[in-house]
Amino acid sequence: MNEVLQKLNEVFCKVFLKNDLVIHLLSDASNIEGWDSLTHMMLISETEKRFNITFTFNEIMAFKTVNDMVSAIEKHLGR
Repeated sequence: MNEVLQKLNEVFCKVFLKNDLVIHLLSDASNIEGWDSLTHMMLISETEKRFNITFTFNEIMAFKTVNDMVSAIEKHLGR
């Protein structure tokens, strides 16, 4: 698991209150119980705090999978 994905997994565990949750690049709302529009916005907020970044509206609207989020984070971090 790469560093960004590992840190993002910690965010997911915090938001979903499940310490044993393991996300993968192809994880999405269809395979993570409780991932709805409200938790999606909580994920965005907590991810921005964790990585000290701010997503654009277009980036947020394009998030469908964890991979989409990882790619955007890496872009903001200059990776």
